Amino acid sequence: MAVGIIKSSVSSGSSSFACRATIDTNRFDDLVLALKDALGPSSGLTSDDVDVGHLTRLMRDYDSSPREWSKFAMGDESRAYTRNLVDEGNGKSNLLVLVWSPGKGSPIHDHGNAHCLMKILHGDLTETRYDFPEGETEKPMKVISEKVHKENEVAYMADELGVHRVSNQGSGFAVSLHLYTPPNVAKGGCHIFNVDTGKKSHTTERDVYFPFCIPWAPMMAEHSPVESDSVRERRNRAKSGEFSQNGNEGHSALLRVVSSNSRAKTDMAAPLKSLGEGDGCQGLIMRQKKSTEEKREE
Repeated sequence: MAVGIIKSSVSSGSSSFACRATIDTNRFDDLVLALKDALGPSSGLTSDDVDVGHLTRLMRDYDSSPREWSKFAMGDESRAYTRNLVDEGNGKSNLLVLVWSPGKGSPIHDHGNAHCLMKILHGDLTETRYDFPEGETEKPMKVISEKVHKENEVAYMADELGVHRVSNQGSGFAVSLHLYTPPNVAKGGCHIFNVDTGKKSHTTERDVYFPFCIPWAPMMAEHSPVESDSVRERRNRAKSGEFSQNGNEGHSALLRVVSSNSRAKTDMAAPLKSLGEGDGCQGLIMRQKKSTEEKREE
């Protein structure tokens, strides 16, 4: 199940960038728009008119504030990490918030001939890079570097630099912002590698959460140090199976959110039946594997 990990709440008027209030400045929103502007209406990092250094500076200049991005930080301790869609960058990129569970990490993977920029929003993440396996001979993969990225640091990765894995070796959730362009992995998947043999396999299973479609969300994990009465009440209502009403759109959805310590078999990886195409929302969860398969059948 997916749960919010940072104290906050999503107001009923903030289900998308287009309808967010503009009274209060949100520098995370400003960053999203700046990245989108830099990519342009029809370009991506592979285009000559886009400067990787400029995009890196934009991400580095943003000083992380959980209040600004917590609406996207849906974590699930039963998974190594969750991928939360922020923006699709004019169809030429994907901007995602990844929430990393304590003591877990990604498999070794490539990036589908795309570019990746990663900014640490919360906590620390360890990046281990490996040489790209060559030939058919099975042998252990060679580590070429390992670095711990601290909060607000930015890292760049592309296939010509090798393959890598990212892990959260801390005791709490870590959060990072990832820009992928072009969005090749979302469309066609990527390769993952066996560290002992170098053997690769193709994967298209890329679940993406859409937390901004939730009318409200209790952005607080069970182990967080402080929990307000309002957040606690919402968490308890979600546990008991109550519905939450979106005052703006008039649509309700069952928020099956339970504490991160619970072993309940709630499956947030399936669309909620109360949210559909006619609900003024794109849906809560996108099964990219299914989408990719459908496109291939066409």
